[in-house]
Amino acid sequence: AEDVVASANYALGNIVNRLEEEVDRTRPMVTVVGKKSAKTSFSGTLTSYLMNSYKGAVLVVSDESEFQTNTKVSIGCNGTTLTHSNHELILSLIKHTEEPLSLVEVKNGIVRSPQNNLPNGWKLLYDADQNIEFEIQNESDVIAGLDDYVSDNNVKLLCIGKGKYKNFMERMFAKGEMSTSVAVINRIRVPVLVMGVSSSK
Repeated sequence: AEDVVASANYALGNIVNRLEEEVDRTRPMVTVVGKKSAKTSFSGTLTSYLMNSYKGAVLVVSDESEFQTNTKVSIGCNGTTLTHSNHELILSLIKHTEEPLSLVEVKNGIVRSPQNNLPNGWKLLYDADQNIEFEIQNESDVIAGLDDYVSDNNVKLLCIGKGKYKNFMERMFAKGEMSTSVAVINRIRVPVLVMGVSSSK
């Protein structure tokens, strides 16, 4: 429908090894993966590789995911998300949307004015004509706060930073948490773009 040329390839073998080979060969800006349809979850060996070793961006979608030109894009961020994340894909993406980009921070307790500036690396590519909103979601839990914000504001694409994926043994000693990023992906029903790691980090 969008006149995008695509090709398909089928491969057998270890999924992480084959993906590494494909990434080395094609150098993609973003890798797209689906949630498991039975559990709508994002977990396992592939998740561990994508969150811990892969430096690029990862778009996690379900089979109902759909993008339109009026897509509302929001970045769930804290004080370090923007400085540690590669911004080029986000700033390229929002040039093709009609809605402004919103930066959302979940806060517990008294709501203060959001920080209304961007890190230097983002400012260099920031188009002055692009509208950016800074917003605070006042809730005690980051995951629930982002879920509520996405639902209440008709967000169609949530962008987040990477968080280290914990394996089974690590989760046993961390109250079952895989990572905040993975928990957000599993909770939220819209596509989630996990931003790649900044090249300076």
